[in-house]
Amino acid sequence: MKPVKVLLVEDEVVTSIYLKMELTKIGCEVVNTLARGEDAIDAVDYIETGLILMDINLAGNIDGIEAARLIKEKMDMPVIFMTGYSDTFIQQRALSLNPLAFIVKPLNYLELKRIIENSFG
Repeated sequence: MKPVKVLLVEDEVVTSIYLKMELTKIGCEVVNTLARGEDAIDAVDYIETGLILMDINLAGNIDGIEAARLIKEKMDMPVIFMTGYSDTFIQQRALSLNPLAFIVKPLNYLELKRIIENSFG
């Protein structure tokens, strides 16, 4: 499998470092790591990426769902949402954007690998 280029949007530094390490282990290339949804919206204009791994609760003024919605208005970019909260309202908002997946933290990396492999094979 050709490495999937991943834009990682996660505002917790330790989680971000660990996610980057785990994504690399499963054969992904993390092209950038950002903490704010606003930065992710700007980054898709100049960073070549095939997938966005988006936390829902982010630093900044907008959450990951709103950031993904605004990104999808620009281009059809696959998104996997991750969150520590499995609130029904949040989940419905996220699922309305047709993400590849909605994963509740702590992440199961075998599941994440399976989702990526099935989507990008």
